[in-house]
Amino acid sequence: MDTTLRQRLIDAYVAHPDGRTKAHKEAVKRAYERTINDLVAQLGQCTETIQRKTRQINRMRMKVSEDDLPELTEDTTCLICADEMDGKVTLKCGHIMCPGCFARHSRVNNTCPFCRDEFAPKVKLPAKLPLESVDAMADNWSNYTRNTGYFADHLSRNRERFNENPAAAEGHIEWLVRENGKILMRKVKAWYDTEND
Repeated sequence: MDTTLRQRLIDAYVAHPDGRTKAHKEAVKRAYERTINDLVAQLGQCTETIQRKTRQINRMRMKVSEDDLPELTEDTTCLICADEMDGKVTLKCGHIMCPGCFARHSRVNNTCPFCRDEFAPKVKLPAKLPLESVDAMADNWSNYTRNTGYFADHLSRNRERFNENPAAAEGHIEWLVRENGKILMRKVKAWYDTEND
């Protein structure tokens, strides 16, 4: 809250401490109205200053030759990241940005970030993983485990334990399926990530 307004409200409360009275409410209203009038006057002064400065700038622009104008108006700050540009990318619409911002933006958009004018064909969406590929990966993993003797070795090592406790065998098979599923999903993810880089 503006200190002037705060002081006016304090003065209104001191003069009329009972907030229920009409006099108190009128004093508060006057405090707000005076503050608003002061702010409007300040705004008018600011507007006059801006207009005066604009006229000065326009007069100075008329004095500058057309050859010098691009040097004076060229800004080397990127409007996206607000850093100093080290190189620049100019789109066909005329908007300029730093190469880093352009690279990040163009990975997901084919339009100018300012005016939405297209500068390239539409961005291709990542290819979906075909079901046939998942099936082939599962088959390859199954063949690998069969060819290496993983399941046969595992069953022969644990045959006695499974014969003694069939519930342990069921839990173990559940664990085995889950763990092999995780391995398969990691392989699918690795394939998918490398395909879409």
